[in-house]
Amino acid sequence: MQGAAEYYDTYYSHPAPPAPEARYEEWLARAEAEVGRGRLLEVGAGSGGLVRVALRRGWSVDATEVSQSALEPLRGTGAAVFAGPVEGAGYSDGRFDLVVSLEVLEHLPTPLAELKQLASARGRSTSRLGSVATAASRQPGSIPTPPLG
Repeated sequence: MQGAAEYYDTYYSHPAPPAPEARYEEWLARAEAEVGRGRLLEVGAGSGGLVRVALRRGWSVDATEVSQSALEPLRGTGAAVFAGPVEGAGYSDGRFDLVVSLEVLEHLPTPLAELKQLASARGRSTSRLGSVATAASRQPGSIPTPPLG
């Protein structure tokens, strides 16, 4: 099985399609209604579509990315970027007000363990986590991603 870093190195080797910025604006507005604007972590930020929108809205943003080819545009956003898997970043519990990971879980070997780690980085005793199955997650041999409550 191809690792996420190798998969996304080829994925980002060509120009990325435009980010769905209107959707990101809507998601962030809903999050801001609950937690305000503060520190946001995006795990698996790719070339930084959501990161750019969050920064424009006034969030302080950290981002992680495993793909070497996505790092240059991601760093160009001005966010604090960690190159590698989130578990290597050493983020302390409770550091972030909002943790976002879009279309990442289906590529992880242990998605539930990753969700637990992300929930602790968020630092709240309750957390709403969800995953939307993408076309990639429906391919034979991939990890199913049912909605999480």
